[in-house]
Amino acid sequence: MFEYSAPPSDIARPLRPNDRGYTHFCIDVTDIESDILHLKACGMTFGDRDFVDVGHVRTIYGYDPEGNVIEVQQCMPGNGFTLEELGQGNALRARAE
Repeated sequence: MFEYSAPPSDIARPLRPNDRGYTHFCIDVTDIESDILHLKACGMTFGDRDFVDVGHVRTIYGYDPEGNVIEVQQCMPGNGFTLEELGQGNALRARAE
């Protein structure tokens, strides 16, 4: 991660996820509840919201100490997008080649 020190930004408010350009990035985690606690201890804020659980994924947006929007998500097993399942797919493709 990096932080610009010059030139100063001409935008006083934090960027929102729907602003143009880079507005956020997402990190995929395997235990969203404990990772949110860890990120809060590191200075991230999530307001008074809990993560949203839509069954196949759990997700929440927060702000790092610099005001950058960071999405934290946990893909649930069986949806094909967990880190483990993606790794299995790569291994199967490598064997097929």
